[in-house]
Amino acid sequence: MIRGRLVALSRVYHVGSLDPADKGCQGESYEGDGLSISVHPDAWIAIARLGGLPTWAADIGPMRVVDGHGLVATDGLMKWAAAEGWVVSIPGACRLAYYDAELECMTSSLFRSRSEAEREAEALVDVDSVELDEVVAWGSTLKLAERMLRKGGCGDQPEVGIEQDVATAWAQEHGYEGIWWNDQLDQTRLSAPRGVLFPVALRSVEWVDEAGNRRVADPLVADQHRPEIRARWKRLERQSF
Repeated sequence: MIRGRLVALSRVYHVGSLDPADKGCQGESYEGDGLSISVHPDAWIAIARLGGLPTWAADIGPMRVVDGHGLVATDGLMKWAAAEGWVVSIPGACRLAYYDAELECMTSSLFRSRSEAEREAEALVDVDSVELDEVVAWGSTLKLAERMLRKGGCGDQPEVGIEQDVATAWAQEHGYEGIWWNDQLDQTRLSAPRGVLFPVALRSVEWVDEAGNRRVADPLVADQHRPEIRARWKRLERQSF
């Protein structure tokens, strides 16, 4: 059985607009139909280049926010996702990993086959510790793409990090009000703790900006994005087969 562990948060911040019409104006969102939150707003201003945008603060102490990394590490999460139609398995997928000297860490990509990964490996220049491994990989379904408001991707393409999208979907489906990713705080590696408040929670949160202005964020009406997602998905499916 999958069990979510609650995270204790009190004051959180959102950098940017609270208007759902502005969703995605800084690039594709990774929060789905939720609102991004952090406890290190200055770090995220630097990482995401959000200078000049307002910073809002709110207290969310009583809310049920689940530990995202804990969910990803839980046995059974992807089995649940496959059974519920969120993902499809991709047999024969291969992970290409190598040491990135600039980031000073290993980085990886997923490919549909070993031959695709080998071709990519041959094109790499000035990298060390190249590794190729066949892995169990997953691709998104249209159901997950619509939930996460993803305009790219296609079911036959393995996706790095799809487990985080699945964890977000699981948390929403099981009544949580948000999800938290306690990533390492390291701006040089574009990393900082982050989270999402789901639409069900937004109307009960009052935000205050630096000037003392107060506002409640309206939940995003995700339906307005879905026709574009479906149309793009169909184009990608035709290109893939």
